[in-house]
Amino acid sequence: STINNSISDKKMHYSVDDLYKIFTSEKIDKKYNYAISTLFKEVSYEDVVKYCKLYGIKKNAIKRVYEYYLNQFNAKAIKEYEWLFEEL
Repeated sequence: STINNSISDKKMHYSVDDLYKIFTSEKIDKKYNYAISTLFKEVSYEDVVKYCKLYGIKKNAIKRVYEYYLNQFNAKAIKEYEWLFEEL
């Protein structure tokens, strides 16, 4: 809801399916760039983790989207997500 709340035009809102596709599609569609940017800038880390647990989204999928965010937006690392790059 944080993502859609930041978009005033309701026709531009993302669906639950869109959010799921961001994490599960092999290739990330640029139409999701705003959602991805908002996801890592405004949505709490805890909420992202809860969503991923609820929908069975694996660590590698989160890592892929986070890497996309870092590269696409030339963004600074976010401490809470850096564990994704650690070997377990």
